[in-house]
Amino acid sequence: MASESSAERDSISYSLYGGAISTHGADTSLHQLNEHEATKNKGGTHKTDQMTKSITAVDEHSSLVNNIISSDFESAERYDFETIEISGYKATEQALQHCQMTVLRPYLGFLKLVGWRRLWTHDSEAPKPIKWCNIAYLSVFFAVLIYTCVAQILTCFLRTQAAAMLSPNQSSITCTNKVISGSVLKDIILLIVYIWGAYLFLYLQPEYLSSLIERVFLSCSGASTKNYLKTLIRKLQIILLCGCIWLLLTIATSIMRMFSLHLLDPQTTISTLLPKSNNTRYIHDVERYILVISSLFGFFAFDALYATVVINYVSQSELIIYFLRSIMVKARVKSQQLNELIKDIFHAHGILQVFNGHLSYIVSLSMFICVSDVISSFLNLYTLRDNGTSLGYAVGLCNIIQWFILAISPVIQAARLTKECHKLRQLGLEVSARPFTYKDTPQDALDSFLQYTSSTKYGAKLVGVVIHPKYLAVLLFGLGLFFTLYTFSHTPWL
Repeated sequence: MASESSAERDSISYSLYGGAISTHGADTSLHQLNEHEATKNKGGTHKTDQMTKSITAVDEHSSLVNNIISSDFESAERYDFETIEISGYKATEQALQHCQMTVLRPYLGFLKLVGWRRLWTHDSEAPKPIKWCNIAYLSVFFAVLIYTCVAQILTCFLRTQAAAMLSPNQSSITCTNKVISGSVLKDIILLIVYIWGAYLFLYLQPEYLSSLIERVFLSCSGASTKNYLKTLIRKLQIILLCGCIWLLLTIATSIMRMFSLHLLDPQTTISTLLPKSNNTRYIHDVERYILVISSLFGFFAFDALYATVVINYVSQSELIIYFLRSIMVKARVKSQQLNELIKDIFHAHGILQVFNGHLSYIVSLSMFICVSDVISSFLNLYTLRDNGTSLGYAVGLCNIIQWFILAISPVIQAARLTKECHKLRQLGLEVSARPFTYKDTPQDALDSFLQYTSSTKYGAKLVGVVIHPKYLAVLLFGLGLFFTLYTFSHTPWL
């Protein structure tokens, strides 16, 4: 009877777990044993060794059933754990590794190129030669920026010019005081951007984007994790690709500008400053060639700096957008409790505070330079309407396109991020209006969640102002109206 109870208990326990191990053999052996005992009571005689063999067979079969049940319990538990790992954490881990290989490494390459990341190591215990190399590269890059700022003024090789500023005799190129002052102001802002960025990425936030990627990826869960993260990775890759294409566009424009400005023409002389009486100093041919060719490399350093700033801002904003969306998805499907969602929203608030800090002001200064270059490029292109060449028109158009793209990209991303923050603010109302998903949730918890989300006035800032989508629409409309009216008012045939 003890063996029968043990077998029956194992059968019931395994049935509750979901298994299907048959114990028919054990029941049959027990039935035969009962018949044997009944026959013996009626007077039949059986051998003791046969009864012992039957009991031994029953015990062996019960032990076998217990071993099978125990083994299946372990395999089933292991299968459940592996299933959870594959469906959630393993898919996220694979996506994270793929993102680090295809997105993070190229981005870190941009930082190393401009000197905002140490070339070999981040270890404070690194050998002194490596430390000195890191400092030397940063200093050399900064010196290249200063040299290019001076060289473009000496050669009148300005980034917004589409045609040469020739003198009345059409043989001498001279930079006016107005052009020089405007270029000097933008160059000073550029140097401030570089110093501020070095302080931010080398000391304050050396690994911030990497940690932000990990936080966003780990916050994503559910059946659609793989596709969700794949879309995010693809967008980050597109951002990097667009940055590389923009760099190629600027290089091609700089080369075309060099020929459009006649900087390498032997018959064209360049004066360093405005002529004063008879003391005009002209740049000799050898000096001019050295300054112009070296300026091309310096312009690449400029453009790499601009691209790094904008890529960082746009990538961080895209990651924060997906982080906010993951919070809203969790709330809609109730994959987390409301108190956990409140913690995630609080973390999002901290991320936005960092995002609207130093990086926002660095991007704002860069945008000031880009917007100024857009306006200057448009005005310079407009001056070619009468005596411009096809190359001059092409250079002027490329100038406007490259600076406009760089100026508008952070604004678009900031507007998109602010829009997601507005959706997050309405999340509490959406959760409270769902009759079935949160029907078992206490009303007090729903009210607290509604009150917390309604008080979240988050948004992306540029120049210290939250960028709303309506602001972007007004800005684009205003720019289009300004350029249209300016063109029509200065057209002779009107």
